[in-house]
Amino acid sequence: VKQTDQGWELMGPISEAGIDAFRPTICSNDENLQIFWDQYKNRKYEIAGGILSETDFGAVAPLGTANERWFCPDAVTDKNGQVFLTWVAMRETADKLGIADHVPFAMVGQLNPGQIEILEDHNNPDNRRIIADLREGLLAAEICKGYLGLRRNPMLSTDSAGRLWC
Repeated sequence: VKQTDQGWELMGPISEAGIDAFRPTICSNDENLQIFWDQYKNRKYEIAGGILSETDFGAVAPLGTANERWFCPDAVTDKNGQVFLTWVAMRETADKLGIADHVPFAMVGQLNPGQIEILEDHNNPDNRRIIADLREGLLAAEICKGYLGLRRNPMLSTDSAGRLWC
């Protein structure tokens, strides 16, 4: 929906017809709205979305990989209007004893024309795509106690100096 002088106007769906789309997030850079969600398509979870202007919706190329599930996006704009996203990526793992678990981690991207560029942590020796390790299960990197629930959903923020925080 969008607000006009006459009230709220339904613009119609922006996600692809017949695709399961979940957990939307929205932000604005004072020019357009940026809308993102996760979707299940062709047997994989991926991040989809794009830019909604006054007249149309410009989709960006969806992000995802066949051996990981990407979901729960969050978007923010910095003071210069640059759009950043974070999301949970999850892959399956098992140790030598056969204990199976999930490895969830936060990834971050920057919106560029027509695509989302994945940003990397060059100080992470295990996997530069991992911005925050969200493991808390049987094969956790560190022991955690209590219910983590939504605390495992990463969020982004910028400070007055323009630094991005996840």
